[in-house]
Amino acid sequence: MSSLEQIIKDILKDTPVGEGIDLRLIVDKNIDVELTKGLELYNLEKGISINVDGQNSIISKINQINDSFINEQIGLKFKVDHLNSKAYDIETIDKTPNKWDKELIDYLNEQYENGEYLIYNDKLILKGDKSSPGNYWTGSWRSEYDLSNGKGEINIDVHYYEDGNVRLQSKKTSIEIDPKNLVKSIKKIEDDLQISLNKEFLKLNELIFKQLRRQLPITRSKMNWGKAIGNYKLGKNINQ
Repeated sequence: MSSLEQIIKDILKDTPVGEGIDLRLIVDKNIDVELTKGLELYNLEKGISINVDGQNSIISKINQINDSFINEQIGLKFKVDHLNSKAYDIETIDKTPNKWDKELIDYLNEQYENGEYLIYNDKLILKGDKSSPGNYWTGSWRSEYDLSNGKGEINIDVHYYEDGNVRLQSKKTSIEIDPKNLVKSIKKIEDDLQISLNKEFLKLNELIFKQLRRQLPITRSKMNWGKAIGNYKLGKNINQ
């Protein structure tokens, strides 16, 4: 790997979901080859969604077969131009329904913003992405579960960047679900995580941020930092 490829990879590794393509707008076209490699890795790790003949499909290492992707829920096989986030060489395949489809769709409609799911080879991805560039924020919730052993993890990434740069990243691992009661057990875990995060936000606001606020001086009034500094005892001592 060239040093340029490594630099691009390192930048994208810490780039919030939905913002990777922005790198394309600020780099020279001479490095499209290196950028494409970096974006491919980024897209697969983040599980981004691609429009395929009018239908959205998650792409990830889970449903990657060589240089193509399989989505049995929508019955399509396709390749991806990672530089432009476009699908091509689209082929129709047999749809493979599973017993959880209806429950998962109902759950996503109820709980997720722009929710999508993918099941392939006993692996399940649930995700919801939302961005508002005009209001300077992006957000993503991605859950991954192994239906063969009930293990899973959840990744949350929220970025707010108006007049600053604030980011929340949360990752919960070692999750165990009951594949026999799939949606019910997923809902319990994800609801508990949401409640836990809300409690942490309240604690952060009520305790941590309050301690960061500048205290008023003993006079209980704001300090006049202009020429009037000499009127204060400390100022008089400095002027002597």
